[in-house]
Amino acid sequence: MSAIVQHDLVLLLHYQIVKYCRLAPAALWLFEYCLTFDDELRFVWGRCRWNFVHVLFIITRYLPAAALICVNYDALAPRMEMQTCLNLNRAGDLMPTISTMATDVVLFMRTFHLLVGRQKMRVTLITFYVSTSLAVIGCTVTVVCMGYTGICASELSASQSVRRDQLTAGIYAGIALFELVVVAMTIFQGCASLDADAHSGPRLVATLRQGNLVYAWPLLVMSSGNVAFYCFPATLKEGWLGLFFAFQFVLHGVMGSRILFRLRSVANRGGIYPTLDPISPMEFASIPQSTLSRLPA
Repeated sequence: MSAIVQHDLVLLLHYQIVKYCRLAPAALWLFEYCLTFDDELRFVWGRCRWNFVHVLFIITRYLPAAALICVNYDALAPRMEMQTCLNLNRAGDLMPTISTMATDVVLFMRTFHLLVGRQKMRVTLITFYVSTSLAVIGCTVTVVCMGYTGICASELSASQSVRRDQLTAGIYAGIALFELVVVAMTIFQGCASLDADAHSGPRLVATLRQGNLVYAWPLLVMSSGNVAFYCFPATLKEGWLGLFFAFQFVLHGVMGSRILFRLRSVANRGGIYPTLDPISPMEFASIPQSTLSRLPA
């Protein structure tokens, strides 16, 4: 067997593994959907008036599923028309980024409410969020404006491929930087609130602090891993491009919807976050004893 044929077979094996890795997150999303469908009905659709949270939930919950369809159809379809290929690649770049940024919006709101009485940290959080979001949007728009003709026609030059990888690394770097700030602020707030928690015992602060770390650090690890992957030399990435791509936006969607469920649950128990859940919990008054005594036997 010649070296060229052997090299092509190795690349084919790599492409096949990447296809499986793009399809595997669909099982994760479906499993999560079945686990939390009851929470969705109770905390999201159990109200009549629509607001910003409903829109945010739909983006974080269902846009990853739509992106999975586009990404896997693009990867598994044997042949496509040029226009179909262009549309799928464009959607495959836009929808995952929008979904991931929506999750960061939820993470931002959760962290912002956690930093009670720390205005400087809140300003820092807003600054990092706005700057990283603008950087992510800028890199995404640049990638989309570069077009997809070379990809669909299998004529992408080496310089264009390197440029796309750099921009993609920039997208993930902006997301990872914001999530790093969230993790750092959560740890700092937790350490600074230990004495206060010991005296006043605010259940809300403890719940948010622990939950924030649980949700933020897996997102940070995944985003950082994608940054490192796209910074590898082209020879090491040959045949592996997009290996963790689907895991990135599916994990962010899963965590984003779970954060919203948690916020609604805590709000219903304690009446917090009027900006996120303005519903007042229903209370049932007990029947007076005098009324009971007058009821017929």
